[in-house]
Amino acid sequence: EQAERQLAPSDVTWYIYTGITHSYSDGASGNGLLQDLLRLYAEEAGCAGPSVGPAPPEPMALLQRRLKASLRGRLPGQSPRPNDDVYHEILCEDWGRRPGFEKKVRLDESVFDALQTAAKDVLGCSADVVWLTAVVGSLLRLFPSEQRIALILKCACRDGPDQNTMVGFLSEQRVISIDCGDNRRATLLDIACRLEQARRHRAWRAPQPYEAAICVYVNIVGSVSEGLPLGCCQVCRQTGGSSGSTDAWAHLNLRIDQLAANRWDFRIIHWDKAWGWHWGDYFISVLGAVIADMAECPLAPLVPAPAPAWRVLRMQGEGLAAAKRKEPPEGEMNALSGNGPKAMRIEEAE
Repeated sequence: EQAERQLAPSDVTWYIYTGITHSYSDGASGNGLLQDLLRLYAEEAGCAGPSVGPAPPEPMALLQRRLKASLRGRLPGQSPRPNDDVYHEILCEDWGRRPGFEKKVRLDESVFDALQTAAKDVLGCSADVVWLTAVVGSLLRLFPSEQRIALILKCACRDGPDQNTMVGFLSEQRVISIDCGDNRRATLLDIACRLEQARRHRAWRAPQPYEAAICVYVNIVGSVSEGLPLGCCQVCRQTGGSSGSTDAWAHLNLRIDQLAANRWDFRIIHWDKAWGWHWGDYFISVLGAVIADMAECPLAPLVPAPAPAWRVLRMQGEGLAAAKRKEPPEGEMNALSGNGPKAMRIEEAE
């Protein structure tokens, strides 16, 4: 520490490492925990005066009330509570377990740029909605006979007064069903609007017993990039991963972590082995195409996949170039299955 004090303050960066057990805290608790930690640190370091105001509520009170109500059960005729119902997945944890595959992928930065363009400039929605739109659109293209996708999301469930500061494992699994009807008429904009409406109106519910095994599980974890005291920000690191065989508890399980404002870590935790090993490659290729379509042609039908004029010309040019060269470049997998710009590619992590 003495050596750091001899340097200029602009040349030194300090980090605070926190380790919190997942048994007591979920991802949505991070903001409240970091706010309290940095506030106490500022008071201890003399950067801020002592806090003045009413004492904060018991941080575990909300969690205790929800758990107690869940153990009593819901009486006949009593309406479900979208925010307060607790899903005890341990009751049917092993039901639906089957062989599966996993894959760790690395997305190109141009994919993130197209995703941000679609969210801010085209669809006008949040990052969560644009990711879910890409996932649902990809699944409907891979399974064109399906007209309904049931998603299980991790929701913070902190909509009540002063609930945003509550600490505890309050994020609950919630089911959102997306019905698109005829895929030849449905568009990516339709999917985004349905998802936005469902999230805004809290049109979700706790999973029924044994329902999770026949759904698509998507866990989107955002980072606290701004709003923390003392000008601090959360530092996120890219996680490791592997590709191979594993156990599966759902049709598909995705984990999407925000590393920076326009950078994400994408992992396929598992998918059903019955779909085959190469299904993961097909899904990633279609995902890249859907992200490009959200930015370019969100009003085009889902099926068949649209092909803008510039993309057709690019396909013809790449076809002539491929005929002249002997072998394709190593390690390149185009996100548009060879039908799009070279920058829109997704490489499998080692």
